[in-house]
Amino acid sequence: MAIVDLTAALTLNPGKLKRLLEEFDSISKFVKANEPGVLRYELHRGLPEKNGGADIVIIREIYASEDAQKAHLETPQCQAFIKAMEEEKLCSDVKVVFTATKADLGFASRL
Repeated sequence: MAIVDLTAALTLNPGKLKRLLEEFDSISKFVKANEPGVLRYELHRGLPEKNGGADIVIIREIYASEDAQKAHLETPQCQAFIKAMEEEKLCSDVKVVFTATKADLGFASRL
């Protein structure tokens, strides 16, 4: 099965960054301990001063297979994360982009 690689860009509602980070911290610890099919699961905070004042977070997820992604989405922890985002109106916009795992052009890092 093919690797699933996605990037989600979440534009947060004002004052919701702390709550989103709490939720993501909780689910990411669960994922690391219990979901070996999740190869990458990380959050990067945007720089509001470079993004028109908006709080934006980028979530990078890589799954070993489509089955691993489906299993992740079905966990109670993921369902609770999604529910919190919806019920607490943490985000004003969410964009998810599925991509190839290997870059088409460029290089990975000089770090």
